[in-house]
Amino acid sequence: MRAKPFIARDAQPVPAAILRVASAQDAAAAVSFVREHDLAMAVRCGGHCSVGTSSTTGLLIDMSGLATVTVDGTRATVGGGTLLGPLVERLARHGRALPAGTCPTVGVGGPGSSTPGSAGRSTPRR
Repeated sequence: MRAKPFIARDAQPVPAAILRVASAQDAAAAVSFVREHDLAMAVRCGGHCSVGTSSTTGLLIDMSGLATVTVDGTRATVGGGTLLGPLVERLARHGRALPAGTCPTVGVGGPGSSTPGSAGRSTPRR
């Protein structure tokens, strides 16, 4: 895993450590450790971050081990390490879609990915 995000425009801090979590319990334990030791932290899913919020000088929590998508009827459960490309493909197999950007390497669990403001394939044309 790269310490620097894929398209960061400025020099990014190099993390003291990168922890690749394999479960929600791992992620919770990492956050507890960071709090207990008063460390800086960042969370990264895909490593695609143009504003540099997915790196830190402290602990970098890599969510890529939580890349899961389960579709059951009208409900989808998505793991925090899932990238948009595989998510969109999986949902399409079930006749489902979601509003998302157009870059398949953006992770759903990274900073900013769950906030509005992206333009994507479902954005109305003006």
